[in-house]
Amino acid sequence: MSFLIFFFLLSLSFSLDLETLWKKALEKNPSIAAFRRDVEASFFQLKASKNLYLPHVEIFYKFTYQNEEQRLKLDLGLINGDFRTLKDRYQSFGVSLRELLYDFGARESYVKISQKLLEIKKLLYEEKKEDILLEVALAYLDTLSAKNLIEVYKKQKEAVKSQYELSKAYYEKGLVAITDILEARVKLSEVERKLKRAQANYRISLSNLSRLTKVSEKDLEKLSQPKLNVRIKDLDFYIGEALKRRSLLKAYLKRIEIEKLKEKIKLSLFLPKIFLEVSYLYTNQNPIVYPKGLTFFSVGTSLSFRGIQPYYENLSVKAQKKKVLKEYEEMADLIKLDVKRAYEELKTAKENLKVTSQALEFAKKHYELSLEQYRNQLISQTQLLIAEARLTEARKALIISRYEFLKAYFKLLRASGLLKIGGGLGK
Repeated sequence: MSFLIFFFLLSLSFSLDLETLWKKALEKNPSIAAFRRDVEASFFQLKASKNLYLPHVEIFYKFTYQNEEQRLKLDLGLINGDFRTLKDRYQSFGVSLRELLYDFGARESYVKISQKLLEIKKLLYEEKKEDILLEVALAYLDTLSAKNLIEVYKKQKEAVKSQYELSKAYYEKGLVAITDILEARVKLSEVERKLKRAQANYRISLSNLSRLTKVSEKDLEKLSQPKLNVRIKDLDFYIGEALKRRSLLKAYLKRIEIEKLKEKIKLSLFLPKIFLEVSYLYTNQNPIVYPKGLTFFSVGTSLSFRGIQPYYENLSVKAQKKKVLKEYEEMADLIKLDVKRAYEELKTAKENLKVTSQALEFAKKHYELSLEQYRNQLISQTQLLIAEARLTEARKALIISRYEFLKAYFKLLRASGLLKIGGGLGK
């Protein structure tokens, strides 16, 4: 199934297209900037985790005062004396380096968790980017729609004003009553109110688009019309693309991997750790002992846990893993539903576009016929104004249908994970 729709540039002067606005938004939008900082924070956390492979360094210095010094009195016949063994004031200094030789994969798991968390942040960043792209696209289309509606009401104003002048001329010839002039004047005032309201809506749309892209409203007045080649494929294609491309689903899979790594960490708490330690200790506490500083080399093992706490923590992690798996399945179903909803909305918008296109052709013919009949005094002013109002509504409906069709198309691309800058929209 395919459907082609083209919008062509209205001006040869400088204008802003949608991809330019997308790039501006991704560069300057505050929410995107916040997500980038979040990714950066996870990157530095990964760097910190990799330091687990480096030796643990401990340095200390201590000055100690005790209430009195200790002495050793000897009375061994030939050897007699009173010796000071411990000072009442002394200093201690030490340096130690402990390298974990083997911990049954705990450190590796901690580093991998940090890597997975960074990958999740990047995936969520991609999701946020697509949200921004969609938001900008919808705001862009709303702005163009509002601008085109202004032109519709301007045409209506010209038509009603022409009818007003025509009724004045007929009144002066005595062909119509003054009520025709008054009726046309009232209609003209009504159209002017609609025109002002449309201009206000356009300014609001410009402000919203400026908020998203940080482009000035004045520059946004030079927006170009979208030029797209829209081809609608079957529903299964979009569902398949969504399940394959959506970063949100990939993030859930990363979370499942993290829970598996946590499970490995909890199991390692029951297993001994093997370490190598080099340390240097200096103290002048004993004035008669030399040397004051000694270097120690140690290889050892350690095991530390409280009761069977790691066992229950492991069970908790397993339950959490099952929970994330169920969340993944639910999210996949929600995404498929979102794609189907967007697909049905696009099909409806396509049909509405066809209907409004036909309705406009009928309204044009009806108005042209009514105008000719009025000039020949075959119908009243009221009937002519009704025909003109129907023509205006048909023009308005067609503009709205065109942009609603494009909005529905962008929503389907977003739901399917296909909304990308330079990604070949419509292909």
